[in-house]
Amino acid sequence: MLNSFRQLDTILRGDATRLSSLQQGQIGIPIAGLTFVLLTLGIVYDICMGAFAVINGYTNEDVVADAWMQMFASTVKLPLLFLLTLFITFPSW
Repeated sequence: MLNSFRQLDTILRGDATRLSSLQQGQIGIPIAGLTFVLLTLGIVYDICMGAFAVINGYTNEDVVADAWMQMFASTVKLPLLFLLTLFITFPSW
């Protein structure tokens, strides 16, 4: 898993997309590890985004229950959106 984060760092720094690498026609980074890292980071981001409703200071019990459901929905929805987008656009590669 740590290796997958290093590969993400390689992409973000531009080392994997240098002209010499692109002329060879391949980047050399496995998509499975990169997909795992992107899903993990998406889940962490969505937990933070959904936590806003939980820590906003509501005192009504119905609203607090809805806030937890919002946090769960946010945690699931964006990674699923990323995966569905990957599956839809995958044939175009």
